[in-house]
Amino acid sequence: MEAELVRLGLVAYEDALRMQRQLAAARHRGEILDQVLAVRHPHLYTMGRRATPENILLEPRELEARGIQVHRSDRGGDVTYHGPGQLVLYPILALPPSRQNVERYVHDLEETMIRTLATFGIAAGRAPGLPGAWVGSDKIGAIGVHLSHWVTSHGLALNVNPDLEMFAHIVPCGIRDRGVTSMARLLGAAPQPHAVEEVLLEHFATLFGLTWKPRAFDLETVQVFLFHHAPALELLCLHREGPEPFWQPVTGKIEPGERPAEAAVREAIEETGLTGTLVDLDYVHGFTLDPTVVTVPGHPFPCYVREHSFGLEVPPGAAVRLDARTHDAFRWLPLEEALTLLQWPGNREGSKRAARAAARATTSW
Repeated sequence: MEAELVRLGLVAYEDALRMQRQLAAARHRGEILDQVLAVRHPHLYTMGRRATPENILLEPRELEARGIQVHRSDRGGDVTYHGPGQLVLYPILALPPSRQNVERYVHDLEETMIRTLATFGIAAGRAPGLPGAWVGSDKIGAIGVHLSHWVTSHGLALNVNPDLEMFAHIVPCGIRDRGVTSMARLLGAAPQPHAVEEVLLEHFATLFGLTWKPRAFDLETVQVFLFHHAPALELLCLHREGPEPFWQPVTGKIEPGERPAEAAVREAIEETGLTGTLVDLDYVHGFTLDPTVVTVPGHPFPCYVREHSFGLEVPPGAAVRLDARTHDAFRWLPLEEALTLLQWPGNREGSKRAARAAARATTSW
């Protein structure tokens, strides 16, 4: 069987949930091939269908202070951690009749991680009644799945070199008498994540009888957060017209031969008439366009996007000249108000980074 392999890089968990639901529905309708998403997540805790809040040991104010998100999920299992240093695979597979067995599916996900770890000299195995990959009494790879009409979603997370201290603030998978480990801890040094990912994907393809069809990003885009101090920090939010209108920062496609920073400056001028001091926010993330809200001619669902984020400090009092083809209103807002308007998680994360960059800005007009 052929499956599209999509290396999305950093993905907000809300985007991951939405993408998986939409992809699984499209796969069930026979509109797309099987998809396997290779992703990374920012620091967050997820709560599966059987999770209880008591298994997160930090108070909400402590979570906020540490910048840790908490998300409910429709996967199986209890509480777990996702974050940098962890490899996550989300297979969206229409299981053939010969494979329509939940226990076999989970077994093959475990086997994918066990074989991968063996390739790197780590002897991992199973623990009866406890899904995942284990080294002794320590979990090194987690599994949480969802199946509907025998189409899979969610998947596995392998600990390459995560911050293991993050697991100390939860009861991982609701299991109190076992620990968590990583490849870096067991090997004494972290292997290259790309090398581990290649081996993981090779074993996954072998076990599931797949041939990879690599899928490139359909679009490369920028999001640009214009800000000024008037005298307090304000961010510019633009109202986009359409069947499902929404608020957003300046956004646009990177044209062929154009660098992301060049596209950011051009889009800001085209959409607002403003220019200023550009700041790279060091935030590049992947997602699919939500077909219920945004479509791009020539790019049917799934339209995979990689977005680069920038801040742009503009002079206080500068006049905004909207491009009426895309936006019908604008508002300068403090960060907290902007966060309530911005619909997409990548926009909200970018606005927070822009606010931090604005706090460091030293431009004098």
